[in-house]
Amino acid sequence: MATCGWIGGILVLFVAAALSDYMVCNLYKAVTNHPKGDPINTYEELGRVCFGRAGQIITALIVHATMTGVCATLLLLLGENTQKLAPGLSVTVWCVIWAAICLPFSWLRSLKEISYVAIVGLVGVIALFVIIAAKGIENGITTDEPIDYDLFNGDALTWAVSFGNAILSYQMASATPTLIREMITPAAFPKAASAGLLIVFVIYVGVGACGYYGYGRSLIEVPIMNSIAPPGQPLDVWGYIAVIAMLLLAFPHFLVILMPIAASLEYAFNIDVDSTAKRDLIKRIIARTFLVGIALVIAIVVPSVDKLINLMGVFTMIAMAGVLPALFYTRIRVFNEGSLKAVWKASRLEMSLLGALTLLCLLIMGAGGYQSIVDF
Repeated sequence: MATCGWIGGILVLFVAAALSDYMVCNLYKAVTNHPKGDPINTYEELGRVCFGRAGQIITALIVHATMTGVCATLLLLLGENTQKLAPGLSVTVWCVIWAAICLPFSWLRSLKEISYVAIVGLVGVIALFVIIAAKGIENGITTDEPIDYDLFNGDALTWAVSFGNAILSYQMASATPTLIREMITPAAFPKAASAGLLIVFVIYVGVGACGYYGYGRSLIEVPIMNSIAPPGQPLDVWGYIAVIAMLLLAFPHFLVILMPIAASLEYAFNIDVDSTAKRDLIKRIIARTFLVGIALVIAIVVPSVDKLINLMGVFTMIAMAGVLPALFYTRIRVFNEGSLKAVWKASRLEMSLLGALTLLCLLIMGAGGYQSIVDF
């Protein structure tokens, strides 16, 4: 809300949620309407079904580049927030320490073996949302300093970057095929996804409004976490709780997001994850150590969390959640109906809407990408 204002922020969050919901529902139709009736279990597999080997590779690159960037972001968050607790070491050193802590956990065979760690992440998410909301309200009521607000704020480039960030926060496209496969009643997926996105939208608006009420336009220059727990300054009770909640959130999420990337890498290099042989164990350790190392290098190189999130949001995330679903859905329909002309004749309005939304996504990628690179 700080970059777009009260109304602008809510509008960006709503449009991003609506677009995400529409595209996820189209993904559901694509996944469940394979022309041969075969199951489609991953996003990359959907890319292969629609556009062959090239489609699979491009989809995998987009998905895993994004997820690797998210891992780097989480590692950087761990380093930055631990440095607030122990300022004697630099952020870079703390990132290295956290990478070393995460490393042995990354060697575990599958997500099932780290599921207990993920529960800690859920507690961290809830705690952080409550802290941001409560501290925002408290600061807005008690501060003696003037707080600047806007109904609308920013130019088109700023809105494009904000839209990309909003899409990133709603992202579920890459996991859609897996979620459909794991559901007891796959046909309930569209309603479940819509309900989930609505709940997330309400939470984001509520938490965002509380934070904006407490700090206003200053959040453009000083992110909410740095407002609650300023770097280089002694922390108060709010600051300690916020930092600990962030650590509880970031640590398990790093492992959970790393696992699917590791699985794809191991599949590409024919590493048998289920094997108990020493040779396969060593291969798995090497592959996952490599991934943690890549995330660490990115975390050290990028200047800040916000700048990395901006780049991911406007490039890979919009492509993954906005452009690819439209292409996959249209391609599956072409397979089932015979030609693009037949699809156009049967659904002119829908195809026009998909085309317009895809063009909008490409424009946002261009405008937001330019602004993110300039700001980087």
